Amino acid sequence: MIIDYPGLKYRVRTLLWIGLLCTVACGTDTSTKLTIAAASSMGDAISTLADQYGEIADIDIQVVLGSSGALAAQVIQGAPYDVFLSADSTHAARVCSHLKDVNGPMTFALGSLILVHDEQLGADLTELLTSSNNGLISVANPVVAPFGEASIVLFQSLGITDNIQPRLVYGQNALQALQFLVSGSCAMAITSRGLTHRLDTTKYKILSIDSSLYDPITHVALPIKKKSDAIAFVNYLQSDQATMVLEQYGYQTKGIQPVRSKTNSQ
Repeated sequence: MIIDYPGLKYRVRTLLWIGLLCTVACGTDTSTKLTIAAASSMGDAISTLADQYGEIADIDIQVVLGSSGALAAQVIQGAPYDVFLSADSTHAARVCSHLKDVNGPMTFALGSLILVHDEQLGADLTELLTSSNNGLISVANPVVAPFGEASIVLFQSLGITDNIQPRLVYGQNALQALQFLVSGSCAMAITSRGLTHRLDTTKYKILSIDSSLYDPITHVALPIKKKSDAIAFVNYLQSDQATMVLEQYGYQTKGIQPVRSKTNSQ
Protein backbone atom coordinates (compact mmCIF):
# COMPACT_ATOMS: atom_id res chain seq x y z
CA MET A 1 0.00 0.00 0.00
CA ILE A 2 1.29 3.45 -0.93
CA ILE A 3 0.16 6.37 1.22
CA ASP A 4 0.43 9.93 -0.10
CA TYR A 5 0.56 12.96 2.17
CA PRO A 6 -0.42 15.96 -0.02
CA GLY A 7 1.68 19.05 0.59
CA LEU A 8 4.47 17.05 2.15
CA LYS A 9 5.57 15.54 -1.16
CA TYR A 10 6.00 12.38 0.88
CA ARG A 11 5.54 8.76 -0.11
CA VAL A 12 6.31 5.71 1.96
CA ARG A 13 5.66 2.01 1.52
CA THR A 14 3.70 0.58 4.41
CA LEU A 15 1.92 -2.67 5.29
CA LEU A 16 -0.91 -3.46 7.66
CA TRP A 17 0.35 -5.79 10.38
CA ILE A 18 -2.76 -7.94 10.12
CA GLY A 19 -1.82 -8.63 6.52
CA LEU A 20 1.66 -9.58 7.67
CA LEU A 21 0.17 -12.06 10.13
CA CYS A 22 -1.75 -13.62 7.25
CA THR A 23 1.42 -13.87 5.18
CA VAL A 24 3.19 -15.77 7.95
CA ALA A 25 0.18 -17.95 8.68
CA CYS A 26 -0.13 -18.92 5.02
CA GLY A 27 3.43 -20.15 5.07
CA THR A 28 4.94 -17.66 2.65
CA ASP A 29 8.73 -17.79 2.67
CA THR A 30 9.92 -14.55 4.33
CA SER A 31 13.54 -15.63 4.79
CA THR A 32 14.75 -12.96 2.33
CA LYS A 33 12.55 -10.23 3.77
CA LEU A 34 12.95 -7.92 6.72
CA THR A 35 9.91 -6.24 8.24
CA ILE A 36 10.63 -3.08 10.23
CA ALA A 37 8.10 -1.40 12.51
CA ALA A 38 9.20 2.22 12.85
CA ALA A 39 7.93 5.27 14.69
CA SER A 40 6.11 7.47 12.17
CA SER A 41 8.38 10.37 13.12
CA MET A 42 11.11 8.48 11.24
CA GLY A 43 9.07 8.24 8.04
CA ASP A 44 11.49 9.88 5.60
CA ALA A 45 14.65 8.67 7.29
CA ILE A 46 13.62 5.02 7.53
CA SER A 47 12.55 5.01 3.89
CA THR A 48 16.03 6.12 2.86
CA LEU A 49 17.74 3.79 5.33
CA ALA A 50 15.67 0.81 4.19
CA ASP A 51 16.52 1.48 0.54
CA GLN A 52 20.21 1.84 1.37
CA TYR A 53 20.46 -1.28 3.53
CA GLY A 54 18.33 -3.28 1.11
CA GLU A 55 20.92 -2.69 -1.59
CA ILE A 56 23.83 -3.38 0.76
CA ALA A 57 22.43 -6.65 2.08
CA ASP A 58 20.46 -7.64 -1.03
CA ILE A 59 17.30 -8.05 1.01
CA ASP A 60 13.70 -6.91 0.59
CA ILE A 61 12.69 -4.54 3.39
CA GLN A 62 9.10 -3.70 4.26
CA VAL A 63 8.29 -0.82 6.59
CA VAL A 64 5.28 -0.32 8.86
CA LEU A 65 4.81 3.15 10.36
CA GLY A 66 2.87 4.08 13.50
CA SER A 67 3.21 5.63 16.92
CA SER A 68 5.81 3.94 19.12
CA GLY A 69 3.14 2.96 21.64
CA ALA A 70 0.81 1.45 19.04
CA LEU A 71 3.64 -0.50 17.40
CA ALA A 72 4.83 -1.79 20.78
CA ALA A 73 1.33 -3.07 21.49
CA GLN A 74 1.25 -4.81 18.10
CA VAL A 75 4.60 -6.50 18.76
CA ILE A 76 3.36 -7.75 22.13
CA GLN A 77 0.20 -9.07 20.46
CA GLY A 78 2.28 -11.08 18.01
CA ALA A 79 2.71 -8.89 14.93
CA PRO A 80 5.45 -10.52 12.79
CA TYR A 81 7.93 -7.67 12.82
CA ASP A 82 11.65 -8.35 12.73
CA VAL A 83 12.86 -4.97 14.03
CA PHE A 84 11.19 -2.31 16.17
CA LEU A 85 12.41 1.29 15.93
CA SER A 86 10.94 3.33 18.76
CA ALA A 87 11.19 7.07 19.38
CA ASP A 88 11.75 6.37 23.07
CA SER A 89 13.22 3.65 25.26
CA THR A 90 10.08 3.18 27.38
CA HIS A 91 8.04 1.40 24.72
CA ALA A 92 11.03 -0.75 23.73
CA ALA A 93 11.50 -1.71 27.38
CA ARG A 94 7.82 -2.68 27.55
CA VAL A 95 8.34 -5.01 24.59
CA CYS A 96 11.41 -6.53 26.23
CA SER A 97 9.50 -7.16 29.46
CA HIS A 98 6.81 -9.11 27.61
CA LEU A 99 9.05 -10.92 25.14
CA LYS A 100 11.74 -12.33 27.35
CA ASP A 101 13.87 -13.93 24.66
CA VAL A 102 14.91 -10.81 22.72
CA ASN A 103 18.11 -8.83 22.45
CA GLY A 104 18.26 -5.56 24.34
CA PRO A 105 17.57 -2.27 22.53
CA MET A 106 20.31 -0.11 21.04
CA THR A 107 20.21 3.67 21.15
CA PHE A 108 21.08 5.06 17.73
CA ALA A 109 19.83 8.66 17.54
CA LEU A 110 18.23 11.61 19.30
CA GLY A 111 15.25 13.35 17.74
CA SER A 112 14.39 17.03 18.02
CA LEU A 113 11.13 18.91 18.43
CA ILE A 114 10.24 21.73 16.05
CA LEU A 115 7.30 24.07 15.45
CA VAL A 116 6.01 24.38 11.90
CA HIS A 117 3.71 27.29 11.07
CA ASP A 118 2.53 29.60 8.34
CA GLU A 119 5.08 32.12 7.10
CA GLN A 120 2.72 34.95 8.04
CA LEU A 121 2.90 34.28 11.77
CA GLY A 122 5.53 35.66 14.17
CA ALA A 123 8.85 34.14 15.19
CA ASP A 124 8.73 34.02 19.01
CA LEU A 125 7.89 30.53 20.31
CA THR A 126 5.87 31.50 23.37
CA GLU A 127 4.02 34.24 21.53
CA LEU A 128 3.20 31.89 18.67
CA LEU A 129 1.80 29.27 21.00
CA THR A 130 -0.16 31.50 23.36
CA SER A 131 -1.79 33.92 20.91
CA SER A 132 -5.36 32.73 20.34
CA ASN A 133 -5.31 34.59 17.03
CA ASN A 134 -2.85 32.03 15.69
CA GLY A 135 -5.40 29.22 15.62
CA LEU A 136 -5.23 25.52 16.49
CA ILE A 137 -2.04 23.65 17.34
CA SER A 138 -1.58 20.02 16.35
CA VAL A 139 0.58 17.67 18.43
CA ALA A 140 1.01 13.92 18.57
CA ASN A 141 -0.97 11.92 21.11
CA PRO A 142 1.22 12.00 24.26
CA VAL A 143 -0.13 8.64 25.45
CA VAL A 144 1.36 6.64 22.58
CA ALA A 145 3.71 9.04 20.75
CA PRO A 146 7.01 10.21 22.32
CA PHE A 147 6.95 13.47 20.34
CA GLY A 148 3.53 14.17 21.83
CA GLU A 149 4.85 13.51 25.31
CA ALA A 150 7.78 15.85 24.62
CA SER A 151 5.32 18.52 23.47
CA ILE A 152 3.45 18.35 26.78
CA VAL A 153 6.73 18.72 28.69
CA LEU A 154 7.53 21.73 26.48
CA PHE A 155 4.25 23.42 27.41
CA GLN A 156 4.91 22.74 31.08
CA SER A 157 8.43 24.17 30.82
CA LEU A 158 7.05 27.35 29.25
CA GLY A 159 4.25 27.53 31.82
CA ILE A 160 1.55 27.74 29.14
CA THR A 161 -0.30 24.42 29.48
CA ASP A 162 -3.59 25.86 30.74
CA ASN A 163 -3.44 28.70 28.23
CA ILE A 164 -3.19 26.56 25.10
CA GLN A 165 -5.05 23.40 26.18
CA PRO A 166 -8.32 24.42 24.43
CA ARG A 167 -6.46 24.91 21.13
CA LEU A 168 -4.66 21.56 21.01
CA VAL A 169 -5.58 18.97 18.37
CA TYR A 170 -4.10 15.50 18.83
CA GLY A 171 -2.87 13.35 15.97
CA GLN A 172 -2.23 9.64 16.37
CA ASN A 173 1.47 10.26 15.82
CA ALA A 174 3.98 12.93 14.83
CA LEU A 175 3.34 12.41 11.12
CA GLN A 176 -0.40 12.93 11.48
CA ALA A 177 0.21 16.04 13.59
CA LEU A 178 2.12 17.51 10.65
CA GLN A 179 -0.56 16.37 8.22
CA PHE A 180 -3.15 18.35 10.19
CA LEU A 181 -1.12 21.45 9.39
CA VAL A 182 -0.67 20.84 5.65
CA SER A 183 -4.35 19.92 5.27
CA GLY A 184 -5.33 23.27 6.75
CA SER A 185 -6.98 21.79 9.84
CA CYS A 186 -4.47 23.50 12.14
CA ALA A 187 -2.36 26.65 11.93
CA MET A 188 0.67 25.15 13.67
CA ALA A 189 2.18 21.74 14.32
CA ILE A 190 4.72 20.58 16.86
CA THR A 191 6.44 17.55 15.42
CA SER A 192 9.73 15.88 14.53
CA ARG A 193 12.44 17.69 12.58
CA GLY A 194 12.95 14.42 10.74
CA LEU A 195 9.60 14.86 8.98
CA THR A 196 10.27 18.28 7.50
CA HIS A 197 12.84 17.28 4.88
CA ARG A 198 10.30 17.48 2.05
CA LEU A 199 8.11 20.21 3.50
CA ASP A 200 7.43 23.17 1.22
CA THR A 201 9.55 25.82 2.94
CA THR A 202 8.13 28.57 0.71
CA LYS A 203 4.82 28.06 2.47
CA TYR A 204 5.84 27.04 5.98
CA LYS A 205 8.36 28.31 8.51
CA ILE A 206 10.25 25.84 10.73
CA LEU A 207 11.15 27.07 14.20
CA SER A 208 13.74 25.16 16.23
CA ILE A 209 12.88 24.47 19.87
CA ASP A 210 15.51 24.52 22.60
CA SER A 211 16.10 20.88 23.60
CA SER A 212 16.48 21.92 27.25
CA LEU A 213 12.72 22.59 27.29
CA TYR A 214 11.78 18.91 26.87
CA ASP A 215 13.11 15.50 27.75
CA PRO A 216 15.54 13.80 25.31
CA ILE A 217 13.76 11.99 22.49
CA THR A 218 15.88 8.86 22.42
CA HIS A 219 15.47 6.60 19.39
CA VAL A 220 16.22 2.94 19.99
CA ALA A 221 16.31 -0.14 17.79
CA LEU A 222 15.20 -3.56 18.99
CA PRO A 223 15.59 -6.80 17.00
CA ILE A 224 12.37 -8.70 17.74
CA LYS A 225 13.47 -11.97 16.22
CA LYS A 226 16.76 -13.75 16.73
CA LYS A 227 17.67 -13.82 13.09
CA SER A 228 20.88 -12.56 11.60
CA ASP A 229 19.25 -10.10 9.20
CA ALA A 230 17.38 -8.32 12.01
CA ILE A 231 20.46 -8.04 14.20
CA ALA A 232 22.60 -6.94 11.25
CA PHE A 233 20.16 -4.13 10.41
CA VAL A 234 20.15 -2.88 14.00
CA ASN A 235 23.94 -2.79 14.01
CA TYR A 236 23.94 -1.12 10.58
CA LEU A 237 22.22 1.87 12.19
CA GLN A 238 25.56 2.63 13.86
CA SER A 239 27.48 2.56 10.58
CA ASP A 240 28.90 5.64 8.88
CA GLN A 241 26.41 5.24 6.02
CA ALA A 242 23.42 5.17 8.34
CA THR A 243 24.53 7.99 10.65
CA MET A 244 25.11 10.19 7.61
CA VAL A 245 21.51 9.62 6.52
CA LEU A 246 20.16 10.22 10.03
CA GLU A 247 22.07 13.49 10.35
CA GLN A 248 20.73 14.64 6.98
CA TYR A 249 17.25 14.28 8.40
CA GLY A 250 18.09 16.26 11.52
CA TYR A 251 18.88 13.51 14.01
CA GLN A 252 21.76 13.70 16.44
CA THR A 253 24.05 10.69 16.34
CA LYS A 254 27.19 12.02 18.02
CA GLY A 255 27.79 11.73 21.75
CA ILE A 256 25.25 8.94 22.20
CA GLN A 257 26.19 5.90 24.26
CA PRO A 258 24.56 2.98 22.43
CA VAL A 259 24.09 -0.56 23.70
CA ARG A 260 24.91 -2.65 20.68
CA SER A 261 22.80 -5.74 19.96
CA LYS A 262 24.53 -9.06 20.40
CA THR A 263 25.64 -10.75 17.21
CA ASN A 264 25.93 -14.28 18.58
CA SER A 265 22.20 -14.76 19.13
CA GLN A 266 21.52 -17.12 16.24
